[in-house]
Amino acid sequence: MPPPPRYGSPPGRRRPPKIVLVLTRRPLVAVLGLLLVVGIVVAGVLATSGSGKSYNSAAAFNDHLPGIVDRRSSFSVVNENRTGVPCAPTKPDRKRYVVHASLVAPASALATRPRAVVVLISGIIISGDHLWRVRIGGSTDLDFALAMALRGQAVVTVGMLGYHGSVTASGPNGNQVCAAAEADVIHQIVTQLRNGSFHYGNAATGPSFDRVALMAFSIGGEYAKVEAYTFHDIGGLVTVGSSPPNFVTPLAAKLAQSSVPDCRSQDRHKFANGSGPPGYTMANIPIAQKVLFYGPDRDPRDTQLLARGAETSPCGIFSSGLNLLKADRTGLAKINVPVLLTYGQHDGLVGIAGGAYQMRLLTGAKDRHLMIFPGSGHAWFLERQRARWTNMVVGWLETRGL
Repeated sequence: MPPPPRYGSPPGRRRPPKIVLVLTRRPLVAVLGLLLVVGIVVAGVLATSGSGKSYNSAAAFNDHLPGIVDRRSSFSVVNENRTGVPCAPTKPDRKRYVVHASLVAPASALATRPRAVVVLISGIIISGDHLWRVRIGGSTDLDFALAMALRGQAVVTVGMLGYHGSVTASGPNGNQVCAAAEADVIHQIVTQLRNGSFHYGNAATGPSFDRVALMAFSIGGEYAKVEAYTFHDIGGLVTVGSSPPNFVTPLAAKLAQSSVPDCRSQDRHKFANGSGPPGYTMANIPIAQKVLFYGPDRDPRDTQLLARGAETSPCGIFSSGLNLLKADRTGLAKINVPVLLTYGQHDGLVGIAGGAYQMRLLTGAKDRHLMIFPGSGHAWFLERQRARWTNMVVGWLETRGL
């Protein structure tokens, strides 16, 4: 199989300096006290919510690429919170749900030991394959998981709890899905990947992995950090546009505020046709588009991407989110694995100031780095320069055996 195309200089084998490509230090407006601040990556940001169709229809594509394994997968998880970070004012229902995923990897990566995998965690705007495996008009070039696999990485995409792969007619109620419980769900997924106890294609078990890393987008990065400093079961952490909720742009604060009415009135159910459990919310579409992508670097297909993949989000994420900010102040120092924080230079959601703030708190991670990608936005992996930045992230993972 020929090597995938690479743009710019390929990453070297030497570890990069701690802060890479820092071109600007524009001041960020810190917005505190907003109940919904943490959710401003709002995955309910678009009014084209899912209709209740099977999430599996979006998973595991049959591209028949030589040397690439691509399988639908799923994980059985319990909606609970064992992290020590409060869910208040909400409370998980402790019921079992199925979250859907796909595993895409070079066949050679699954045939050897030690075996490593990167779990792609979504934020609130679009979940699972709808974010990481975008297909517009049959094109594969926006499929980030496939791009990682073509560069030698084994990856698993996961639809988070409260998104339509996991939602049935009876639950979960959106008020009973909290931010800390999402971190617990990630831990359960990591455990199942380590021992191979997840559904894999038509099989009841899948390949087991010796090392598991997390790569998490937006507020998903907050979930992943809680998982890392609570359970200590991962080999590395990469975040994409993720900062504590005291680092947001004014536009992002408006986006958060647009989600308030649905949660306050409690009159929106999960799906656009009014079916499904209650306790979900939708935010403002035009603001969301400005927050997620940087205009000059935006791919012209990004509007279709959002319209096809966005859905309502659980209100419990918003009401419990600020608890993560308090926990991070002491929790981040407990992370002791390699950490890479990545941002687009023009991130419309959180800016870039939160990166330096977290670097100061990550004192237990002796191998920690901050990359800021010039000319890119919040979802840099879906913009025009994505191949160049993907190469850099893959290079960082490879040098650490992840």
